[in-house]
Amino acid sequence: MSSQTSGAMSPRRRSVRLGASTAAVLAVVSSAIVVAVPAVAAPVPAEVRQRLDLSQGWRFTGPDTGGQGPAGAAAVDFDDSSWRTVDVPHTYNAVDGADGCPGRNARTETRTGLTAIQKIFEQDTTEPCYDGVARGVAWYRKHVTVPASYRGKMLYLQFDAVSRIADVYVNGVAAGHHEGGYSRFRIQANGLRPGQDNVIAVKVSNAWGQDLAPLDADFTFFGGVTRPVSLIATDPLQIRMLDHGGPGVYLNQRDLTDAAATVDVTTRLWNNHAGARAVEVRTVVTDKRGMTVAERTDSAGDLAAGSAGNLVQRVTIANPHRWNGRRDPYLYRVHVQVRDKAAGKVTDLVSQPLGLRTIAVDAQTGFRLNGQPYRLYGVNLHTDVKRRGSAVTDGDSRRDFDNLDEMGATAVRMSHYQHPELNYTLADERGIVLWTEIPLVNSVKDTDQFRASTRAQLTELIRQNYNHPSIAFWGIGNEQRYADDAKPVNDLLSDLQTLAKRESPEQRLTTYATCCVPDTGRIANHADTTGHNIYSGWYTNSEDPATRDGKADAGINGLGRQLDAIHAALPNQPVAVSEYGAGIDVDDHTGHLTYIPKNDGDFHPVEYGNHFHERYWAQLSARPFVWGSFIWNLNEFASDWRAEGAVPGINDKGLISYDRGVKKDPFYFYKATWSSHPTLHLTSKGWTDRRRDNAAHNGPLIDDLRVYSNAERVTLKINGREIGTQQRSSPTDRIFEWADVLRPGDNAVEVTATVAGQTVTDTAAVTLS
Repeated sequence: MSSQTSGAMSPRRRSVRLGASTAAVLAVVSSAIVVAVPAVAAPVPAEVRQRLDLSQGWRFTGPDTGGQGPAGAAAVDFDDSSWRTVDVPHTYNAVDGADGCPGRNARTETRTGLTAIQKIFEQDTTEPCYDGVARGVAWYRKHVTVPASYRGKMLYLQFDAVSRIADVYVNGVAAGHHEGGYSRFRIQANGLRPGQDNVIAVKVSNAWGQDLAPLDADFTFFGGVTRPVSLIATDPLQIRMLDHGGPGVYLNQRDLTDAAATVDVTTRLWNNHAGARAVEVRTVVTDKRGMTVAERTDSAGDLAAGSAGNLVQRVTIANPHRWNGRRDPYLYRVHVQVRDKAAGKVTDLVSQPLGLRTIAVDAQTGFRLNGQPYRLYGVNLHTDVKRRGSAVTDGDSRRDFDNLDEMGATAVRMSHYQHPELNYTLADERGIVLWTEIPLVNSVKDTDQFRASTRAQLTELIRQNYNHPSIAFWGIGNEQRYADDAKPVNDLLSDLQTLAKRESPEQRLTTYATCCVPDTGRIANHADTTGHNIYSGWYTNSEDPATRDGKADAGINGLGRQLDAIHAALPNQPVAVSEYGAGIDVDDHTGHLTYIPKNDGDFHPVEYGNHFHERYWAQLSARPFVWGSFIWNLNEFASDWRAEGAVPGINDKGLISYDRGVKKDPFYFYKATWSSHPTLHLTSKGWTDRRRDNAAHNGPLIDDLRVYSNAERVTLKINGREIGTQQRSSPTDRIFEWADVLRPGDNAVEVTATVAGQTVTDTAAVTLS
């Protein structure tokens, strides 16, 4: 059976389709019929809103881990001259959020009777650290001279994210409060005085004990004003600014054929004038060239003073060009203008992306895009970066998406929270299908406050990202590890599912990532689809070496066994692998592949990580019923409590290092497998000194060479002498290997291949002793 987004609603788990129009809830519905227009140059006016960037020159102090910070810090005349000057985005946990507990979490190995191999693989010299991050209250203050041209305008402060709770003050007066560390919020700030100096103060808290998701998770909760801040000035007659941070314009694709696409454009209006206004709304759809392909103008009637109204306009686009993933990520843009009829002027303008596509998930054959099979494979993505934490730049985001392009990923799970707006835009433009989710991770609190704040985060996620065609899935939670009949958990997940389907009844599916509870149970199966976080062959959760010694392939092959069992038990349920991965330290190497490294130990060898990913992909690619698979993670990321691998405070499962400087071998395995870019990569290049007197080294792999490539054949030379050419063993094979070819002493290794007419070469220097 399949879940899809076209047609009428039918029972959950059988199909989820485009439902009836939501226009019943709207105040004004346009009934005029307007046909598509021939493509002409679009006379869309320039930006109407005025925007002032407020990212530079904030004063900062904190965090106060036991109190509320300096008394009176919100007051206009408060002396902040001793505070640091920072720019936002900024986090006060950029360092301590990613370093474990330096100098005080050492562990002494007490186990005896270990073999020489076990001593290497079982080494564990650091303890987890649960108090290494300074979490508390911090303050940010900024003096702002608001342009005199903003007089008579509605003024809004926009925070793209503050982690995790924000109280905003304007000229000493409380102006707004927001809970949730990853979503945009706006505060009406008419207390600002145009043409004069003003003081904006923000109290930020990421303190422990908040009734706010996430309560706990395997990543650092960075505190601070972690994304940009701006001041926006609008006309009193506007497209509504205070709509959970959303754009106020919402696009619903009603029908899509090769002949025509029908789209409902819902505009949420607001009149803050002292009297009623006669309102007219003009909607223009432009294609990639900027040419108008559909247009209509409708009256929204008279909008009373201090009131809201909504207008739905239906537009038709002839011969639509579909958004077709990485193959052809074609985008239109929808421009909505609000016009004050009496004043004869345009008072507001909002532009949004429009991608025309259909999606479906079939329980037997997987994901379908525009009616055609489309395999979703890719990564999970945490956004934080070494030395900046979650206060990332646009350049950081673009680099991540450049790496996704290079790798050939078709999908990304935006773990475990709402990402910066640019990430969604880049996914739209580059054709990457998204699973985006709220930070409901692990624990749940059975309180009204927790339920309300979680619902609010889901509402913000959907409203703010409603129009991005790259988004196919709204994630409602991750790994609630409770008894399967736990009422607070099931009630919350059921409520979030209902909310998501009400907020976004068309064009998207819901999903949930489960682990460590019954695969066929209640907790795992509230959403339209289910993803499974599977780490068989990595997490053994035992101090007994016998659970790892000689168990590698049996553990790794548990992925296929688990997927087959789920599919047999729930044959009509669409299933994905939402997480899989293994820790890799680029400085650790081994000649043995039969031993599962101790996941919370020090030794995470490259060669085991390579083997893990090779075998996992072989199992995934052989199961077409798996609609998506997502590696954990594209990059290493901060998880300050962790004490494993080479660097405490870091989850080292990422395919790329925390500073984005090193791409590990599996990155190139997937690049060779997924991408058409010419790829040739010698693995284990960091294993330059291979020693037979080292117990970790002296295994079957010590004198072997291995290459990842999408070439038909690869030629190997050592010390200038040609060793031989390996032919690809099957159309899908991307692994070339030579056994027992390294000789004692220095080995200058060179491999060469031709891919799509381009000659590629890779080299390594290896000493065998």
